[in-house]
Amino acid sequence: MDFDTGRNEHAFSQTLGVITSLALAVLLAKLGVMTVSPGIGTYGGIGLMFAAIVFGVPLFVVTLGITIHLANKSAIPPLLAAVMWLPILASLAVIPVSEFFSKRESAAYASTHPGVKEIHVNLTGRDLRLHPLIGSHPLMEAKARANFLSFDREPVSNRGDKMAACRGVLLAPDFKSMPVIYGPSENGVATSVPVVLAPTPPGWAPFLPELGTRMAKQLVHYYFHYPDHIEVASAIDWAHGDIPQYDNGKPASGIYIHNLTSETIVRLEVNGETVPFYVGVAPLRADHCTVEHQPSLGRPRYSALNV
Repeated sequence: MDFDTGRNEHAFSQTLGVITSLALAVLLAKLGVMTVSPGIGTYGGIGLMFAAIVFGVPLFVVTLGITIHLANKSAIPPLLAAVMWLPILASLAVIPVSEFFSKRESAAYASTHPGVKEIHVNLTGRDLRLHPLIGSHPLMEAKARANFLSFDREPVSNRGDKMAACRGVLLAPDFKSMPVIYGPSENGVATSVPVVLAPTPPGWAPFLPELGTRMAKQLVHYYFHYPDHIEVASAIDWAHGDIPQYDNGKPASGIYIHNLTSETIVRLEVNGETVPFYVGVAPLRADHCTVEHQPSLGRPRYSALNV
């Protein structure tokens, strides 16, 4: 390859500079693509670093040295400089450009698959563990029904999680079963248990358009594990976030529970809506159930409820 500089004695250096620069650009582009590829792993990352040091550094030093040599000899016209360095600069843009589009794609995915909070309650009468595919979670002992298992499910960070069967933040209608493991930790046989979805409460109608956005942070999915099935009921915890208001300007209501029974409460519904709490409500011998309300604070109104 010969670039007309008026003196052909630099043709070899010019050609060698183009070859090394293009080789460096190809190497950097390939390393960039491999770096942003999913599942690269620790060993893969080490391999990329090794290739960058062993092959990339010498190519860069040679290309830079030839560029300086040609510049000192006034034998590097603008076209030749562009041919040598523009591909290298373009290859360096592979990672930031890829990350830019990856973030945009993740944001778009998150808008329709937001993270949701799950609460699992063991009512089977047997020790229970969730399947390892769902994640590493502790054993739910049969004798500790009041100890709920709580965790956040992030579909964006684990798209291979088949248990994240949601339509927006609500459970998908085709979510029909889930695997669980009964018995102590030495037993590892998974059992597929039927799933029943509780209907969406009619009172949610004013908020459903917002459930895919900020309301997602206030939604909680309760998995009640019974001996022969799992019932999934969703609840909105108004305490976690801004208090929404109906069209008439009145805030949504909440429930404050005084358990006046002799048994621990692990599930409670009011007007068909699951009441959110995160551990079994132990018996509470209170003298009264009055809760003061201060309208000036703009807080939701709490109604006393004897159970």
